[in-house]
Amino acid sequence: MVNAGKVKAKVTHNEVNGGIEGLLKRLGGLGKRALYVGVPKSTAIKRGGGESEITNAELLYVHTHGVRKVTMRKAMDKMMKSGSTYSEAYQMYLHSNGSALYAVPPRPVIGPALKAHRKEIGKGFQRIYKAAADGNEAALKTAINWTGMKAQNACRDWFYDARNGWPKNAPRTIKVKGSERPLIDSGNLRNSIIYVVREE
Repeated sequence: MVNAGKVKAKVTHNEVNGGIEGLLKRLGGLGKRALYVGVPKSTAIKRGGGESEITNAELLYVHTHGVRKVTMRKAMDKMMKSGSTYSEAYQMYLHSNGSALYAVPPRPVIGPALKAHRKEIGKGFQRIYKAAADGNEAALKTAINWTGMKAQNACRDWFYDARNGWPKNAPRTIKVKGSERPLIDSGNLRNSIIYVVREE
């Protein structure tokens, strides 16, 4: 056993950026910011400029969920007018007619694109939390914008991504459109997907 003798040490406590309370405050401040990806209603313009035209936000919703055939919509409308709820009318239609076939099949964009790129986008959120914890506002802004751009571009690239699993265009659509590529025409819908950071 070695006798080291008496050791004198001076311990100091340096509080940086408000200490633990400052850290909790900075991280809590992230809850006031929200990062959205999609087609904001405030920026959605009418396609073609006419009053009856659909906005890109509405069009993306339609393509995400698909459009049921007219015969199904009419049958369900009749059931709902007689007092059935939407879900009851839908179930009755399925029991009577089998699977609902789509006139426009669902071709979702945002949800599956973000899920497919979640690891890369998640790295951006790690950068956001680190910058907030460090109290580095410039790095925080950069990290938020980097993450937003990654998410935005993941959604835009989904139109060309083979993993999207979208059904091919119908022969009639290919004839009218002149292309086999679903949802790609002018690029207007694809380019309307942006990211927005909002203080809430």
